[in-house]
Amino acid sequence: MKIILRSIILGKRLLERCKEWGGGYIYKINVCEFNINEIKFYEHLGMKSVNRKMKMNIEIKQLSHS
Repeated sequence: MKIILRSIILGKRLLERCKEWGGGYIYKINVCEFNINEIKFYEHLGMKSVNRKMKMNIEIKQLSHS
């Protein structure tokens, strides 16, 4: 629990310093969709989801030499 609480406090402080230092800039972070706690944390700090990247693994089949 202490590690989680420390992470939350550190994340809030880091974002506050970014706002102070670089006001007017748009900040973007990458968050994995499966990490619901991280998504909620950043939403709580005022961030919003703006896009989604999608991917698909395609298996490449070798051509036979006949």
